[in-house]
Amino acid sequence: MMKSVQKLGIVAASVFSATIAATPAMAVTLLNSPSSTGQISDSGPANYSFSGGAGLATLMFNLEGYLTLDGFGNGFDDTFVASLNGTDFLSGSFDLGGGGSNMVFMSPVGTTFSVSPISTGAPTGLGGTAAFSTTLNLIEGLNTLSFRFIGPLQGAGDEGWGINSVLVDGNAVSAVPEPAAWALMIVGFGIVGGALRYRRRSTSVAFATA
Repeated sequence: MMKSVQKLGIVAASVFSATIAATPAMAVTLLNSPSSTGQISDSGPANYSFSGGAGLATLMFNLEGYLTLDGFGNGFDDTFVASLNGTDFLSGSFDLGGGGSNMVFMSPVGTTFSVSPISTGAPTGLGGTAAFSTTLNLIEGLNTLSFRFIGPLQGAGDEGWGINSVLVDGNAVSAVPEPAAWALMIVGFGIVGGALRYRRRSTSVAFATA
């Protein structure tokens, strides 16, 4: 009988483990915002909030430059910054119509970007686009992406910026077991509890006799 109870306890533990394993985090699209913010003529920010599971995620987005948004080293540097949950993770200066060079100051490992038009060092006034692909380290639950520029821009008649095509893929929020799974877990706990009570009742103490 004791062996049977022990086996029931093992089965219950297996059911519990299988139930937990059956509800893993899944890679899904957490944010898909294809529309453009349009021209932003001040430092920003532009914010995007979404829910996700903890862990690494991929981020793709386009930085739009209007008119003469400046790159690095032409005396009018415009510095772009991206942050997640209040912590900066990406910054740089990009020639999006104003001249200068394309320079990344901070970024996660593996970040890639492409800029159009390619910097020529001469202002064109036609704007441009920088397309980014990078990674994020999300927290469980609500996350907020924020994009901004450091320092004042020169005004809507001179330059501006915007964000479009923001896409985040990562883990879904940790799954809550379905009602049927909860039922299996409760049965498993009951079997384990019953096995423990049986063992206590079956325990006997032998006293030495003279």
